[in-house]
Amino acid sequence: MQYKSLSRAHPIPIFIYFFFNIILIMIQRQPMIIILQTISLIILTRNFHKSYFFILLIISLSNPLFVHKGATILCEIASIPITLESLIYGFIFGLLIINVFMLCSLMNKTLNSEHYIYLFGNYFPHIGLLISMIAQLIPRFMKQYQVIQSCQKQFYQGNIIKQLLHTFSIETSWAFESSIDMLDSMSARGYGTNKRTHYHLFQFTYKDMIFVIVEVLFFVLCLISYYTRYKNFYYYPIIIFNTLSIIDYLSMFMFMIIILLPMIGEGEYVRGL
Repeated sequence: MQYKSLSRAHPIPIFIYFFFNIILIMIQRQPMIIILQTISLIILTRNFHKSYFFILLIISLSNPLFVHKGATILCEIASIPITLESLIYGFIFGLLIINVFMLCSLMNKTLNSEHYIYLFGNYFPHIGLLISMIAQLIPRFMKQYQVIQSCQKQFYQGNIIKQLLHTFSIETSWAFESSIDMLDSMSARGYGTNKRTHYHLFQFTYKDMIFVIVEVLFFVLCLISYYTRYKNFYYYPIIIFNTLSIIDYLSMFMFMIIILLPMIGEGEYVRGL
C-alpha cells in the first residue's frame, strides 16, 4: 500500500485527522463502537498484521487470569475463577490497543519530518525537532538492527544470547550518537534561536479547509455522543447492553465516518492508497 498522495496533502488537516482519531479511540469504552473502529481501520489501511492476532490473543487470555471481577463464572483454573466479563473486557481492550497501533502505523507512514517541522517549527521548534526525531527513530532503529545483526552472526554463531546482548549494546550506542550528532548539527545551524523560515511545497487550499471543518464537526459530535451516552459503560460486575436507538446508530456511524473521512472525499487524500 502506498501513501504518497496522503503524505503530499497539507500537514494541518492530516495532523488534525490523526490527532482527533487517536483521542476518540483511546477514550472509547463501548464495545460495539470499538469493534466498528477496528473494521473502519482495516478498511482504511487494507491491512491487518499477523502480529495483531497474537496481541489480541495474549491480552484476551491474560486478563481473566489477573482480573477475577465479574458475575458470570465460566470455569475455574487452579482455583482461579474465569469470568465472562473479564474475558470480554480483555478482548475489547486488545482491540483498542490494536486500533492505536494501526492508526499510529498509518500516521508514521503518512507524516514525515517535513510535516512536523512545518507544524511546530515556527512556534515550538524544540517540540517539532523532538517529534521529528522520534518519528524517524523506530524505522531507523529497526533497519540498523538488521544490519548489525547480520554482522554479529559471523562472530557469535554458537551463542545467541551473547549475540543479542552485544547487538543491543551496539544499537543503543548508535542511537545515542546519531541523536547527539543531529542535535549538534541543528544547533550549529541556529535552529530554534530565532524565527527562521524553511522551504516547503505545502499549500492550504479550500479542500483542506473543508476537510478541517468536517473533521472538527464530526469530532465535536463524537465527543458529545461519548460523554452523554457511552462514558459510563461498565464491564464489571455485569455487562448491560441497553436497547439501541436511532441516536446510537447515528453515533456509531459518526465514529466510523470520522475514521473513513479520507476515503469519502474526491480522492485527494487517498489516491494511491
